[in-house]
Amino acid sequence: MAKIKNKFKLTRTVDGITYVSSKAYQAHVRAKRGTYTPISLADGMKRSAAEQTQANLMAKIVFDAVNKFAPKFKDGKFWSRLVSAFRLLIKEKNSKGYKPLDGLEVRPDYPMSKQGNFRLMKRVDALVFSYRLKIATGYRLSILRMATDQDMLIPYPDDVIIMVIGEDELDGKVLLHFDALPDEAQILYVMKCEQLVNGKLIGKLSQKSVSFLSVS
Repeated sequence: MAKIKNKFKLTRTVDGITYVSSKAYQAHVRAKRGTYTPISLADGMKRSAAEQTQANLMAKIVFDAVNKFAPKFKDGKFWSRLVSAFRLLIKEKNSKGYKPLDGLEVRPDYPMSKQGNFRLMKRVDALVFSYRLKIATGYRLSILRMATDQDMLIPYPDDVIIMVIGEDELDGKVLLHFDALPDEAQILYVMKCEQLVNGKLIGKLSQKSVSFLSVS
């Protein structure tokens, strides 16, 4: 009869002490890591952990605002894409604020380009929003202006402007007036585009898009 060779060592932990049955080192006990010698991390690991924490805090502000603005629309990878963008921003010490998020789609499978072309242009006392819609139907266009302090860690109250566009107004410009913010505020604009059928929202995902807008 073939013999079965046991390649595993038996261990069990009681009150933080691990009891090990090992042929190589005989039976012995092992205290929990860090009991006698403090656990230390390399400088690179500490820096990476700090950057990850900061990226998570920055991303959560945006994530929560977008989730409130467009509930039940985000996909399962939206959070990780946000965190990755902020990790890169922190790593490169990017001073352009939310610029790396320009054009980011909340759901790439329902891109804004299928709905039309949209542009925000900065003026002295307002924003000029221009649109050219592709589908001959009514639309509800919502622009979220979210903002934070210069470090992108403390949010200011969100501001939303909603426009209802008739099916005979598929090309136009609108002046947007948002509430004033401190000069050092970091600003991000998010647009939600929803098709209307007979003046009503149907709620199908294919009739909606949400993306971050850049300002020229």
